Amino acid sequence: MKRIIYIAFLALLIANAQAVGNKIPAGPWTVEFNSSQNLKTQIQYGEPDDSGISYWIIQLVDEIGHEVASITLFSSPILKEAINEFFDGQLDVGIKMLRVDSPTKTSIAIDGTQGRLAEGYASKYSRKWHEIVYPYKPFFDSFTNITMMRGWITFESLQDPAQFEEIKGSLHVSKAE
Repeated sequence: MKRIIYIAFLALLIANAQAVGNKIPAGPWTVEFNSSQNLKTQIQYGEPDDSGISYWIIQLVDEIGHEVASITLFSSPILKEAINEFFDGQLDVGIKMLRVDSPTKTSIAIDGTQGRLAEGYASKYSRKWHEIVYPYKPFFDSFTNITMMRGWITFESLQDPAQFEEIKGSLHVSKAE
């Protein structure tokens, strides 16, 4: 009898820990990912700046009310080069704002495209920090011989590594054109 109760209890724990699919609309964008965390969302729109770049921020908030991650979706009216130097510049903003100690940067594949990942210890929050930047629908411009984009995505996280990996591995972004 104790064994049956134990197995039933274990089954409940496993069922509760399974990742749940999330589908979040933000203006013309749709963001999908899996997470075993119970996350709420807060969505903000950033008006176009002088260069015409606008953005949507999806903040992921845990059960206690901490913003544990954010996904930012940038749109540009002009073409931008989809190169590591651009992405590293975007990563440097987060590194400076959060005073990240000894950050490392590497190239990664995410959502079917190449991007950049930075990781380090965010002394501001006493937690490990991760950020990914990657282009949205990059394309090769044969005239300039450069890969270009009109949008890019950042995924910044203060989540535990397993929770970060769960979202990173399932993240998919689409946009109504």
